[in-house]
Amino acid sequence: MSKVQNVIVLLLVVYAMPSAQESRAKRQRIRAVSVTLYQDEFYNTITGDSYTYIIAVGECTNLDTDWNDQISSLDPGNACIIVYEGQNCKGKNARLMRNSVGINKFSEIELNDAVSSLQTC
Repeated sequence: MSKVQNVIVLLLVVYAMPSAQESRAKRQRIRAVSVTLYQDEFYNTITGDSYTYIIAVGECTNLDTDWNDQISSLDPGNACIIVYEGQNCKGKNARLMRNSVGINKFSEIELNDAVSSLQTC
């Protein structure tokens, strides 16, 4: 191999290797899920608003003041979500998945307009 070919091969090997910073970033990536909250039962957006939160897996998310104690149904996508009556994921709670009882009518789980925080199961 000529010197030019050696340099090209070396450059290809160096370029293909991830940097230490990229490797750390991959390990530290936070997985997250999308959860849509609705002010009204049965995901109704005709009379009420909806808002989509992106929540980190395994971390508690307190609802903004505009949504605190305002939701009546929730679309968890493919995730399992625990909703809590209190801030910081404390107090009365319910575990909800796509077909759970109460997912589209929080009055069935006695948490209508009472949810203040949520997290993944």
